[in-house]
Amino acid sequence: MSCTLPTAVIRALREPVLTAGDFTPMKFTPADTKAWFANHFMRFVSSDFPRHHFTLRFYRQVMHTFGHIAHYDAAGYWAEFFTSTTGKIEFIEQAVHHPCYGDPTHTFSDVEREIARRLRQVRLLDLYRERAQADRDAAERAEFARLKARLEPADMLAPASAPIPPPVPPAGRSGRKPAPVAQLAFAIG
Repeated sequence: MSCTLPTAVIRALREPVLTAGDFTPMKFTPADTKAWFANHFMRFVSSDFPRHHFTLRFYRQVMHTFGHIAHYDAAGYWAEFFTSTTGKIEFIEQAVHHPCYGDPTHTFSDVEREIARRLRQVRLLDLYRERAQADRDAAERAEFARLKARLEPADMLAPASAPIPPPVPPAGRSGRKPAPVAQLAFAIG
């Protein structure tokens, strides 16, 4: 299920735009690559993880951050984290709670810290957990309505304000009420 974030949350995740000056360059990775990744990550997350933002370049970097391990391929990674609200929550949890080990001259730990800080600042994990609870509640209400319609007798579905007609006593052969059983026993014997 899609989760549209409030405009203020989207803005807080994306702005200010991160630049190379915000990160430490690595021996084989310039700081502008780190800035590209951080900005792309924020755009990806703030747009509710759209498939068109999950590029091969992005996958090759994100699978090495926040303690993630490589999946068999990008499709497996996508299926694990971005096809359900539960997967998205797991992905955000891992980003928010990862300790960001390492020296920024050798790792993306400086990028991880900034991303995690922004995710915590807007309480993104709480927003997705609330969305998941709302989805569960809606599913339970729909299941309840389905079961109620299936199992409740039709006459129980009549409005409570409808009058119930009084019972009609059965009439005898002559149109009179039948005699009680005790009177019949003495009359015969």
